[in-house]
Amino acid sequence: MIRAVSANLGRRIAAARWARDILGSRANHAVDLVFLQEVPLSVDWAAVGDQAGFDMATEPDSNYRVRSVLLWRRGAVTGEAFPLPTAGYHGSYLAAARLDLPVVGETVAVSVHASPTVVAAEYLKQWVHTAAPIPEPRASAAPGELWDSDFVLATLAQLARRGLVLAAGDFNECLAWDTTHHGAWGEEYFARVADSGLVSLTHRDEAGEKQTAFTHDGLAYQLDHVLASASVADQVAHAPRVDATWSRERVIAGELSDHSPLWFEIG
Repeated sequence: MIRAVSANLGRRIAAARWARDILGSRANHAVDLVFLQEVPLSVDWAAVGDQAGFDMATEPDSNYRVRSVLLWRRGAVTGEAFPLPTAGYHGSYLAAARLDLPVVGETVAVSVHASPTVVAAEYLKQWVHTAAPIPEPRASAAPGELWDSDFVLATLAQLARRGLVLAAGDFNECLAWDTTHHGAWGEEYFARVADSGLVSLTHRDEAGEKQTAFTHDGLAYQLDHVLASASVADQVAHAPRVDATWSRERVIAGELSDHSPLWFEIG
């Protein structure tokens, strides 16, 4: 069994300490696969991972201050960094590796952070340079209005057409958004997830969303999710669990990241 966790560290040093502790856990608390987003750039994550017995993938040629990393424990998982075909657009917001997961087999794993922004013309040009098709706006959007999460899903869909995919992180999308805003943004997004051949483990078996983000005026949004190809999802018995130690009080006090981690097991 592979124990996995995904966490947006919010570029907080306190959250970096949490991640170091997780990587250093042993025995019954050991984790094998770690999806991190918004890691503090002051930390040498390759060195931290190596010392704890992990290999790491990240996007090295990016000027963005937002950086995702993906780490896998040597001996439990074998793999290598995977250059995304759309890396010229995503930069360090996504990090990917081709992993040989026990029971599952060869899988492209992606640590995801979708920026909560409409894609401006200058970034749209970067996507065009990747030669990937431009996604269609959602029905709830204005004409031509595309969000970064739409492009993240387009990348994952492209990967899913070629092989197995496991993606975890901060998608900045949730069904609960539709209850406080006009339109069906979340519903349309996760319908497209299914149309892409991916399973949202958050919503499988009609499971309800649980709060993972603590910065939206008290609204209980689950912005962090795990998406997987069907055969990978079949090996995940239970919906990803939101870390129960997180609270708004501890986040405001600066003890924790503003996103709570998601834990899940494969196999």
